[in-house]
Amino acid sequence: MVNRNPETEAVANEIAELLIKQDYQSGWVTEAIFVTALDLQNNPHIDLQRDHPELNSGINEVWNTQPEWILNELQSNDLPSGFSQSTSRGVAKVVDLNDPILNHEWLMYPGDDFVEVLVRQYYPIICGENSLQSLTQATRSKKNVVRDGTLMLIAGGESALLPLLGLFTLHLVESNIDEVCEEYTKY
Repeated sequence: MVNRNPETEAVANEIAELLIKQDYQSGWVTEAIFVTALDLQNNPHIDLQRDHPELNSGINEVWNTQPEWILNELQSNDLPSGFSQSTSRGVAKVVDLNDPILNHEWLMYPGDDFVEVLVRQYYPIICGENSLQSLTQATRSKKNVVRDGTLMLIAGGESALLPLLGLFTLHLVESNIDEVCEEYTKY
């Protein structure tokens, strides 16, 4: 279930280190998750629609359900980017959770919506036996959980997905994954 590509594992380890060094509690995490997803979707070297249709569909689902004022803000602001391209070249890069550009209502709503989409899409890997939830219960080291959980979610996929899935994993761990799994049992 865990990716065994040594290069991908090394970058996942670096991503985990970069994320854990940040101040999660005061950061804008769901906003950062959505910005990272948009960055991935805008990466010209990845055909997200062909290679990761569920993820592409989830981003589009969230985008298409936002009110016009949010879409206008998303299109008119220069959002942080370059995470997926950098990581696909083997250089770990993550969004700064405390970047002031993330502190906007127009990112909060799509960010929250996208986290729900990700939980729905990855629920079997997140919750239950042999899941991120069981890994979290068995491991005390947050860095190891974020790294290994990210590798569980990527499951042989491209390293360009690491910034998004690493941030999502950190969010699940910090949000109390047991509560997340209980809340989303309907999926």
